[in-house]
Amino acid sequence: MRGNDIFDFVPRLRQYGQHVVQQEVLCLCLDARHPLISAASDGAVWMRRGRILLFIFAFGLPISVVRTQTSAAMDEYEVKAAFLYNFAKFVEWPAGAPQNSSDPFIVGVLGADPFCGVLDRVIGSKTVMGRNIVVRRFKGYQDLTYCHLLFVSNSEKADLSRVLQGIRDVSTLTVGEMEGFVDCGGMIQFIVINKRIRFSINAAATDGAGLTLSSKLLNLGVDIRKKSGNRN
Repeated sequence: MRGNDIFDFVPRLRQYGQHVVQQEVLCLCLDARHPLISAASDGAVWMRRGRILLFIFAFGLPISVVRTQTSAAMDEYEVKAAFLYNFAKFVEWPAGAPQNSSDPFIVGVLGADPFCGVLDRVIGSKTVMGRNIVVRRFKGYQDLTYCHLLFVSNSEKADLSRVLQGIRDVSTLTVGEMEGFVDCGGMIQFIVINKRIRFSINAAATDGAGLTLSSKLLNLGVDIRKKSGNRN
């Protein structure tokens, strides 16, 4: 299944319920059970894992269920890395943003990196808008350079207002997992509901940055802030 097809399967597959989806996840793993455990560096294995992660992204499957049924340590941050890739696929950057086709699509991690190399493995070989993805890490907000997408670590909570203020005039999609991230002006915040990783969206912030979010992405958000204080 191609990454840009996943949303088209959501309405059809949801009607079968979570149990069937979990069975689909299990079937995807049957031919890769041992490689998933012992050969995580193999390209084909990561392709299989990518297919599984797309199912998780679409349905918000419980991490504990996936870990049990794949007999592998499907880490929380592998799931979140898959989310980041899909966010990038379903956001349109304005004409003023860096769009030279020869330049990479830059995904930044600000602060302590919770992905521990997972982000590079999950999305490092993929492309967005026909451009290769490059992952860059920044120790603090003073070190920031332009990123198309910036994941703000929990370690930067004390400096969050300065981070967002510093990039408010550039078209950077900001993603975080700290409590209150979207309330402070962040754009997408990971949240956990009934052991499922979901996300809320600050559409007012994305609009202000000139970013256009696909309706398919908006429909999967569980808490959409269109204006300050207004939610859907």
